[in-house]
Amino acid sequence: MIKNVIHIGITVCDLEKAKDFYGRVLGLKPVGNLIMEGPETDLLFGKQNTIAKIAYFNGSDNLYSPPIELIEFNHPISKEKGNFFKSSVSEICFSCNNLDEVYGDLRKKGVKFISKPQYFEYEDSNQESFKAVYFYDMDENIMELVEYIK
Repeated sequence: MIKNVIHIGITVCDLEKAKDFYGRVLGLKPVGNLIMEGPETDLLFGKQNTIAKIAYFNGSDNLYSPPIELIEFNHPISKEKGNFFKSSVSEICFSCNNLDEVYGDLRKKGVKFISKPQYFEYEDSNQESFKAVYFYDMDENIMELVEYIK
């Protein structure tokens, strides 16, 4: 039986650029690095002579908040802009305390957003109201920021 989410993996084109984006730009903390290679790695990823350089980042000390796993492979990868309307992981969502402030800070750092923050209120529901906005990382994967409003 599945117990919990351990990490969220993102294949990146350039690990150093990704580490800069997730660390300096988004403010996530680096929590470890790993290089995987050898016969087990080839079998795991289904491709011969695979080397995977990996970096882990987390924005929380909460044990139940899985880290982001950034993976750069030594093989060419196809790069596609994130698309909500394609079967894939649609986005990775991060929470924040002041969405408007974080949005402004990230725009100053050159982050490209799909829209301005939007407000959502659920009537006749136990859901909290929230603000949300989508943006792209350095490889155009879709990310989301959410601020829950009590």
